[in-house]
Parts: sequence; C-alpha cells; structure tokens
Amino acid sequence: MNDEELYLKATNEVEGDSKDPALWAKAMVLAGGDQDKAKYEYIKLRVEQFEKSKPDVQKEYGIHDRTIDSNSPKGVGGCLFIFCIVLTMLFPLFFGAKALYDWGQCETVFLHFPWYKGLTIFMLISSGAIVCYGFIAGCMIWGGNANGREIAKNYLLVYLFGFIAIKLLGIAVIYDKNVPSENLTFVIQDALKQQFCQVIFFVIWWLYFKKSKRVQNTYG
Repeated sequence: MNDEELYLKATNEVEGDSKDPALWAKAMVLAGGDQDKAKYEYIKLRVEQFEKSKPDVQKEYGIHDRTIDSNSPKGVGGCLFIFCIVLTMLFPLFFGAKALYDWGQCETVFLHFPWYKGLTIFMLISSGAIVCYGFIAGCMIWGGNANGREIAKNYLLVYLFGFIAIKLLGIAVIYDKNVPSENLTFVIQDALKQQFCQVIFFVIWWLYFKKSKRVQNTYG
C-alpha cells in the first residue's frame, strides 16, 4: 500500500462513520475543539498508525504493495531484449533468406503455372509487410517506448492473423486454379506446419507480455 492509498483510507474514515473514537478524541484535543482542523489531525494520526502496521493493513483491505523492488527486473532486458532482437534482426534475416530460397525453388513451377508467380509475389509482399511492421515495433520497444506492452500485443495479433489470412488466400487461389490434388495437399501441409510454429510463437510471447514481472515493472 503506498502513501496515497493510506491517506485516502484515512480520509474516507474521517468523512464517514468508521472513525476510531479514541483517535478522533485525540485529534479534537490537538485541534482545540475545531472539527475541521481535527479532521486533518485525525488523518495524520491515522496514517501514522497505518504505517506502523502496514502488512496488517494490506491484508485487511486486500491491497498489495505496488512498490517495485530495486532488485526486481525492469527495462528492456532479459526475454524482452530477446523479443526485440527477434523482431529487428532475426525475423528480417530469416525472411530475406527464405524468400530468396523459395523463389529459386519456384522458378520451375512458374514455367508450368505462370499465375503462380503473381501469387508468390503477392504473398512475399504481404509477408514482408508484417515483418517490416515487426521491425518497427521492435525498434519502438527497444527504444523504451512507454506503450511497449500494447505495441507488442498489437504486433502479435497482426503477426498471427495476418499470416493466417495470407495462407488461406494462397490456398484458395491454388484450389481455384484446379491444381493437381497432390500439389494442393503439399501446399496445405506446408502451410499447416508453418502456422503451427507461428501459433506457438504467438502463445509464448502473448503469455510473456501478460505475466512477466519485467513487463509489469517496466510498463505498469
């Protein structure tokens, strides 16, 4: 319980019907019988009592101390730092390398299915936009933005549902083009594998930003 809460509790008492009779009598004496001054004296005396029995007061009123321990983790470090590294370095590098590899693997496919080249370009641009958004989010969090937790959560939602939408659209286009069933099955299986990994990434980091002590200390 911080000082503001102690004074609020004492004020509520003196303004209501739950005053401590003995303490109120003392406050009246100190204030020379002036009720208005006695209220201020009561508040001061009551806060002093609260301070002496702080753990008991916290337990009685169900209020937890929100003071951050000097040894408690805070700031962009630990797993939060790793999250920033993933968004600003690892994801862009991985995306660039995978895009080049996939393009090379698909050149033969483009000869047989020219429409697939346009679909591939669209999916690369869409995926790249999500990666760029992640890069910006990571830089903002790394730079100490006060809304870091909200920025991270917004990114995670865009990351998960953005890639789901891209993959579903790609599968729908391939299905519409009457591609042989074995090819369609391969595409679906590959998409499911990637989506599984993305869901795991989302769940891990979503829970981290919801439960992490460092995140709570840093962003409140």
